[in-house]
Amino acid sequence: MKAKYFLPVVAVFFAACSEPTSPVDLDVAFGKHTTPPPPPPSNVETFENGIASLTAWNISPLTTSPGSSKMDPTSFLGRLLNEEVALSVPGGMTSVTISFDLYIIGTWDGAGQQGYGSDRWQIEVSRDGGPRENVFHTSFSNQSTKPQNFPKQITDGTSPADKGASFTNTLGYPKSSGKFDVGDAIYKLSYTISNPGAGPLTLYFHSTTPLQDLSDESWGLDNVSVSGN
Repeated sequence: MKAKYFLPVVAVFFAACSEPTSPVDLDVAFGKHTTPPPPPPSNVETFENGIASLTAWNISPLTTSPGSSKMDPTSFLGRLLNEEVALSVPGGMTSVTISFDLYIIGTWDGAGQQGYGSDRWQIEVSRDGGPRENVFHTSFSNQSTKPQNFPKQITDGTSPADKGASFTNTLGYPKSSGKFDVGDAIYKLSYTISNPGAGPLTLYFHSTTPLQDLSDESWGLDNVSVSGN
């Protein structure tokens, strides 16, 4: 059984916006940048305060990245392998936006072409204790010769490796060998989920194919924020 981790949520309320028309309305935000972003606002969980900021977690794995000439060391939730992370969001919002940095570290093989198994990752949502629904399911590759699905869903075709990554080779994790172009990639993601009943939500983050071991493949979350109206 996969382990579950629960993150305390501070909901940030913005001005009202138009309500989504579908049960799960997605808005994926990403883009290429040449320099690291400015420090996040104070309402974002950066994990820099260590265990003291994670008292609601039953287990709280934290890691500090090695850092590089492009980016100072940073603390994040991880490194994670095949664990499942569950994020509880209180009720009262008919639309919830979850934004975060996803760290893809090591030898991720993408869509599973060229005889290698795919390396997939997913976000799901449960509304008010109901069944899980897919929010976004995709794969990632840190190798230029192996395509990935992101920024598309698994069912929507492939893209080049690292497509949509905001940064590559910034966290400071080494490439496993000369054939790997990327030791780590950062994806800045944002998803808006409709919640017509305004009940509590649970968001689940997890791999959907077995990752091999922490020295080979892993992932993490950072700069997490939850907002809604």
